[in-house]
Amino acid sequence: MKKIFLCLVCACGGIMTACVDSTYDLSKLQTDNIAIGDASSVTKMPLVTVQVSMSEIVNDQTNILALCAKAEKWLPAVLPEGLDYLDLSRINDADYNGTLFDNLVAEMNSNPGKLDEITTLIVEDYASDFAEVLGVPASRPDSLEKAFRYAYESPEVLSELRRHFTEYFATDLQVEPLHYEINGIDIGSDVVDMLVDNLDPEGTPNPTNTLNLAGEIVCKLPISMKARPAFSSGWDDIVAFDIAVDATREVNEIAESIDTRVYAEGLRQLVDGAEITIPVTFERYYPGDSEFLNTPVDDESAQIEMTLHIIKRGGIKFNI
Repeated sequence: MKKIFLCLVCACGGIMTACVDSTYDLSKLQTDNIAIGDASSVTKMPLVTVQVSMSEIVNDQTNILALCAKAEKWLPAVLPEGLDYLDLSRINDADYNGTLFDNLVAEMNSNPGKLDEITTLIVEDYASDFAEVLGVPASRPDSLEKAFRYAYESPEVLSELRRHFTEYFATDLQVEPLHYEINGIDIGSDVVDMLVDNLDPEGTPNPTNTLNLAGEIVCKLPISMKARPAFSSGWDDIVAFDIAVDATREVNEIAESIDTRVYAEGLRQLVDGAEITIPVTFERYYPGDSEFLNTPVDDESAQIEMTLHIIKRGGIKFNI
């Protein structure tokens, strides 16, 4: 279930709250262009929280839990260079891939349990391809199993095994972009005007009056990844920025930068309604995470939570 929480109206409402003694006569005050703060001021306002459940993190309708469970079967116990993670960015590197695959075959030779695991995987998921190589009917799993156990070290079978092994980590252990819609934020145009009234135009050297997105990501997956959230409205791109998510960190910061900067029209589009598309690229997989691997298949709790807020630098102007 997709969960997206919009928070900006509460924050801006808080900014506009003030205490005024009713005995004061303010009628003679000039109230146009009142400014709060100066060039050094920083105002932080919550914008949106996106919660991503396991059923949304998929590749061709296979969710991330099933993808990782299959990766566990393919992986040898000993990973290259003695590291505790699979480096997916190097899976097509000949030396890295060769060491990883050789470790798998060595484990199949020395550990009957691993040979059983790979044999079952071949029979259940790759029967037609291996049946052709082995010269047995794919419709006869017992015959395929015996043939594979007997001939898996032959050059032809090893070549087929390595092909599927490599394809799984290079292609299958990735997921489709995440997509969400913001159906509009309940905030008045006067508040938006207040936020954007004095923004420095795009291209201003050393700007002091700016709006930026920033925040954090909490990820429960045993996977380090890169993501690029992109906000758009119709054919118009509003803002897009890169995020690195380290699986060994409890919280990953989304720092404000030139890429996260939002301009006046962009904020108005966000308020009126926008889309968020988040392409994701897995870079490191940390095997053996029993807590994650034992997650119930129907668990709809958030596996990834991205919280974004707006940072307004410089003073805020508004009319009373």
